[in-house]
Amino acid sequence: MYVKRGLSFRASASEDAILAMPDGNVSQDLENLVPRFREYVTANVERYINGPRGREAKNGDVRLVVGCDKATSWGIATLTGRTHHGQLNFKPLDPQSSSSQSRGYTWKYSGTAEVRAGPDQEEIDELREDPGANTRDKYLNQYLFLWTLNVTLNDVDWENLNHEIGIGYVPNSSTEQ
Repeated sequence: MYVKRGLSFRASASEDAILAMPDGNVSQDLENLVPRFREYVTANVERYINGPRGREAKNGDVRLVVGCDKATSWGIATLTGRTHHGQLNFKPLDPQSSSSQSRGYTWKYSGTAEVRAGPDQEEIDELREDPGANTRDKYLNQYLFLWTLNVTLNDVDWENLNHEIGIGYVPNSSTEQ
């Protein structure tokens, strides 16, 4: 899918945020493996990070990525302190007026907004340096969301684990001030 004419948004609140994925997105998750990840983390990760790696991670600092949403292109816009309605358009770049070989997007708007669109041409060019790459390909490599499994032990187990590997008590990050 490719949005030929663009997408239009009307901002009506004093604060608005937009995430556009004009070519759609793909969700990938390892939800069915979460119990196995928990077992692995309990047995290995905490000891390795605070032991040989010497990271001194606090309880709750370790996260495993178990899923993601990714897209070939995206655009974000944020608006704050607006006193009137605003129109924002997320449009494809004009291939005739751009040196871009890809089908990128850009924002058109009036007033004040913080906007970004990706991927940028430099990133696409780097991917295309691969001799086997098709110069017309759109790359599904823009990660928009990550889902994590956050590892937290109770304070007694965390203290015992740190004592076993020879470091002092490292408090839970949620209890620090």
